[in-house]
Order: sequence, then structure tokens, then C-alpha cells
Amino acid sequence: MPIHTLHTIDFIEARELAAHVRNEVGIDGDLPVATAVLDAFGGTLLTERPSNSIKAMSIDNALRKGWTVLEFLRATVKFRFKQNDEGLWVPAGDDGWSQIDIDHALARDSRFCTWAGGIPLIKEIEGTRYTVGALAASNREELQDHDLVVRAAKQAGFVVEGL
Repeated sequence: MPIHTLHTIDFIEARELAAHVRNEVGIDGDLPVATAVLDAFGGTLLTERPSNSIKAMSIDNALRKGWTVLEFLRATVKFRFKQNDEGLWVPAGDDGWSQIDIDHALARDSRFCTWAGGIPLIKEIEGTRYTVGALAASNREELQDHDLVVRAAKQAGFVVEGL
């Protein structure tokens, strides 16, 4: 009988990923951001609020975005936005989740969050892609949060195509 290995990121990888987020924040004008890194099972590996100008609620929002990513295995941007032919994110309208779908998910668990800024951390291992965790940011405009976490994940070597 084959032995199956569970794939998840660890604290060391979470710290490296947070360093990539800080680097990207420095590049794009130092707009303040709260960051959360979760393992594949939804456990919090790291949260950062590097500035007192960031509200504590932003950490909670980042954690909720990360939880939502792992619960639904999709980037949170995809609940309310879609990419147009030029690759830009635009409101999804009828292609996104309806308000009824969102209300049902919220009724099921109050951690559900449709704000953009949470992405799955995907690694390719021996030709197979695994979701090994989630990265989320909060405190900026939604699409700025999303762009930041995608750039940081890419810098850290995670698969980001389609995010």
C-alpha cells in the first residue's frame, strides 16, 4: 500500500514569504499592509502588522481571506471579479458569486470573506500541483492586496498562473 505524504508549508517558508511581501511593499510605495500565512490545514503560521497605522482588524481580515482560500480552494478575487481579455480584473457581475451564494457561505461560517487579497500557495512536486497553504494581505484597496500577494508568492517560487 502506498504511503501518501501531506504537503504543507512550514514556519520557515512562512517567514521567507513574509520577507517577500515586505520587499514588494517597499517596491510599490510602502502602502501599509497586514499579512497572514496559513498552512494547508488552515493553521496560522504567521501574521504581521508592521506599522501602527494598520488597524488590528486588518489582521483578522487577512486571516479570514486565507481561511476562505483554503475552504474553497480559490483566490478570493474570484468571488467578485473576473479577468477581461486584457488580463485586468473587472467586476464579475453575473459571472461571480450571487449575493445568495455569499449569504449561504457566511451563514455556514462567519470567517468567509469575498474581499480580494487571499491566494492559494501552490507548489509543483514531482509533476503534481498541491495547495500547500494560503497567503493573504489586507488594508489596501482589494485589487492592490491581490496584486501584492501574487507578486510575493511568485518571488517566493510558488505557482501563480491563473491567480
